Amino acid sequence: GTPDIAPGAPTVSSIDTSSGQLSVNFAPGTNLGSALTKYQYSTDGGVTWRNRAAGTTASPLVINSTSDTNTSLVNGTTYSVMVRAFKLVLAQQVSQQMQSQILFPLL
Repeated sequence: GTPDIAPGAPTVSSIDTSSGQLSVNFAPGTNLGSALTKYQYSTDGGVTWRNRAAGTTASPLVINSTSDTNTSLVNGTTYSVMVRAFKLVLAQQVSQQMQSQILFPLL
C-alpha cells in the first residue's frame, strides 16, 4: 500500500477580508496515505496554533480570533497567518506548516 507520511504544506493563494474576519484561500499540499483530519492556523508566527472554527478541511479557512489569546480580530490590524494540515497516523498527529507567512491588513 501507500506509505503514510506527513502532509505537505498548504499553499495560501489569497486572503479575503471583511469586518473582524479573514478568509484564507488555500490549496492542500501533497498527501499520501490516510486522509487529512483538520487544519490549524497561527497568527503569531507559529508559536501557538488553533483549530479552524468549522469542522471541515475545505478552503477557505475562516479566522475570527487570534491563535494565541483567542481574542477577536481588530479592524485595521495586520496579521501574519500560517496554516498547517493534520492527520491521524498510528494514534499520533503529524503536521507540516506552510513555508511562508502571509501578511494581510484586516479592513
